Amino acid sequence: VSMDRIDSHELEGAANPGVVVCAASQGKVVSGRTPKGVENKFCRFADGSLVDVSSLFYYAVKNAEKKATVK
Repeated sequence: VSMDRIDSHELEGAANPGVVVCAASQGKVVSGRTPKGVENKFCRFADGSLVDVSSLFYYAVKNAEKKATVK
């Protein structure tokens, strides 16, 4: 997961930047609720795997930081 395909303008005003990263990663956002009613959003990839969108955004940023230090 990377921020490479995301224009910074796409993140401006985004309610959830993880949703933007999911779409850029060709995933589909799905929602789920815990038994207590707490809603979570996940990115479902073509292989069926699910990743929490907040985690997805976190790792996209971390990967971008690693690439910036390697250059």
